[in-house]
Amino acid sequence: LLLKQGVENGEFRNTINIDEVASLFITNLEGALFISETLKDATVITKTADHFLNLLR
Repeated sequence: LLLKQGVENGEFRNTINIDEVASLFITNLEGALFISETLKDATVITKTADHFLNLLR
């Protein structure tokens, strides 16, 4: 829903496949969570999310 709203509001490119991007976003966050726990560095999660969202713009 948030990705769809972002596309409708012009925040994200309208060429993205919302279902695929949602799945990829969750997968990336899960990987970031694993790395964050391994490195004891919570900033990995926010950096991953920020970079991913920048790719959608």
